Amino acid sequence: MDTRVSADAPPMAKKSGRLKSYLAIGTAVLASYGAVYGLGYFRGHDAVLALESQNQQLIRELSDTKAAAKKQVALEMDRNCRLEARRNLGIAIESLDSRNFGIAQKSLEQFAQWLTRGHADGKLSDLGKAVGGFRLVATEDLSAQRQKLIEYQNQFDQMVPATNP
Repeated sequence: MDTRVSADAPPMAKKSGRLKSYLAIGTAVLASYGAVYGLGYFRGHDAVLALESQNQQLIRELSDTKAAAKKQVALEMDRNCRLEARRNLGIAIESLDSRNFGIAQKSLEQFAQWLTRGHADGKLSDLGKAVGGFRLVATEDLSAQRQKLIEYQNQFDQMVPATNP
């Protein structure tokens, strides 16, 4: 075996020189990618932080709005229950005048049910129990029963303040 090295360029020296240049180029490319990534990360980091804080603020505002909306829905549901109760009391009086005792009695029971669905205070709750327990009797003279229902209606109207549409 001949171990002499020729003068032009030995094949091993050419390969190691190429390998060193490839490594240098690869290292330069990776370093430039790292620099660009770092620059983009730090520039974008401030924007991301600003957007995250803005999102957190919007989430807080939405939760406050949601709580206010739930409260408003509860108020409207309570108002609806009271209006339905009042409507049923009026139907009971009209049905009694028409001598439809079954419909009148059912309307009185529904009046009490609507008041229990809403957030009735003590006086309204007592009125609901009184009206719900009131039993109509089919008689010739309905004036006493009608007067009692009108009295209940007047009590209800005094307890529930008028609302604007």
